Amino acid sequence: MKPRKNPWQDEIDLAVAICSALGCQVEPSAAAYEIAKVSGDGVQLIIYPHTVKSTRNQHARVRDNGSKDKSRALRVMTALFQGDGLPEPAASRVRYSCTFSWKNMTAAQLMHADRR
Repeated sequence: MKPRKNPWQDEIDLAVAICSALGCQVEPSAAAYEIAKVSGDGVQLIIYPHTVKSTRNQHARVRDNGSKDKSRALRVMTALFQGDGLPEPAASRVRYSCTFSWKNMTAAQLMHADRR
């Protein structure tokens, strides 16, 4: 019997491609309600599944998990959200979806992270 593919494997692959350029590693997580863990110098992030209540659509969200370097963590989160380093059309697909968004995300955070 063929092993079952992780239902979030596409998001994990995207995260690996984006985060590796920033010196971070992405490891799939076996924990309940987690997709993957992102770690790097001063950065600890969790990628987790999120379901929109009104539509029941699912997408991957990212949150800080006690990063020591908050500005670098925000830069990695922003790179994930914007699909930095991905070829087109994959970058556009990430950029124009909710993939790798985070709770209470603001445009000011995105602009501030881009300046670093």
